[in-house]
Amino acid sequence: MSTPILNNECVPKPEIASNYSVAIRDYRLSKYNSIDILRLLCAIMVVAIHTTPFTEFEGQAGYYAAYVFPRLGVPFFFAVSGYFYIRSLLQGKKIFVKYLKRLAAIYVLWSFIYFLVDFIQAVRYDYSLVQFAKGSLFDFFITGSHYQLWFFPTLVFCVITVTMLKNHMKLLCAISILLYLAGCLAGAYYGLGSSLPPVKAVYDSPHLELIRRNLFMGLPFFLLGYLLYIIYPKLEKLKGKVFIFALGASSVLYISEIVVVRNLKLNANIITSVFLYPLLAAVLTVCLRYPLPNSGRAARFCKTSANFIYYSHPLYMFIAARLLSRLFNLSLPPTPEFLLTCSITLLSSYIIFRLDNRYLNKLVQ
Repeated sequence: MSTPILNNECVPKPEIASNYSVAIRDYRLSKYNSIDILRLLCAIMVVAIHTTPFTEFEGQAGYYAAYVFPRLGVPFFFAVSGYFYIRSLLQGKKIFVKYLKRLAAIYVLWSFIYFLVDFIQAVRYDYSLVQFAKGSLFDFFITGSHYQLWFFPTLVFCVITVTMLKNHMKLLCAISILLYLAGCLAGAYYGLGSSLPPVKAVYDSPHLELIRRNLFMGLPFFLLGYLLYIIYPKLEKLKGKVFIFALGASSVLYISEIVVVRNLKLNANIITSVFLYPLLAAVLTVCLRYPLPNSGRAARFCKTSANFIYYSHPLYMFIAARLLSRLFNLSLPPTPEFLLTCSITLLSSYIIFRLDNRYLNKLVQ
């Protein structure tokens, strides 16, 4: 995306002939098309978290489809953002202000869209407009103006923190890993962490979600991008099968970890778990190892779709639920809701992609 959420524009572009179009320059010869393609899958994972597909069926498949595999989605966005932002920052590029402006532009736009929907609902149900205004301001600046948009204020926190402490990156990275492990004690390993007063105090805090988003998830995954920036150049001469093996091994370890903590009843949740971190690192190193330089058009579409799906899917879910309730007096089970949401948002993003309109493109920056 051109927005800092998943920005890879910091990557130097290869030299190209002058007869190539701007679109080709940006995407067809982009160094990491694989990242653009994978982000679409991660956006669909976010939809899965919010719709919990297959959970209406018996068995464990629904649990893993709705709560385990999709946990890679948002961390992927943080790590990609961290990789490209920190790379540019450490190369001496002055991108801080420009980055925040672009981030603010898309956040304000989508916040306004959701604000209008929420305002209509507040008026309809006679909710106090004063309380609504206070809540909206707090959400906009602190927790995220809508539930999927919490990514934005957390990303701002990460960008500011890293920029201020750019001369202490190794220390900051070490602290972030310790914070991530602390988050695991308040998540997948709460059965162990609950005996520690600091962990229990955090878990019982009314601000747990805010702490988790900023300190236990956002910052550690953002700084995973820094780890990849310093480690990957030392690994890039390895054979491709080494990266594939690492991806397979980390996937097995992650799934095994979830099975174990659930069977031992250690987990309060599985939002953060120890082996999610190396799994994400393995996924990104495979993307760096296999950049798919000839998949430019597919990457551009995936980039557009990922942005639009991530930003808009709660709006489509709301509209679909209202229409089905009013017209047919029914509500969709999780799996049809997931499939319908993905289908409609994909179709809408395809239309935006094909039209390539300057105003519509602002929705998917």
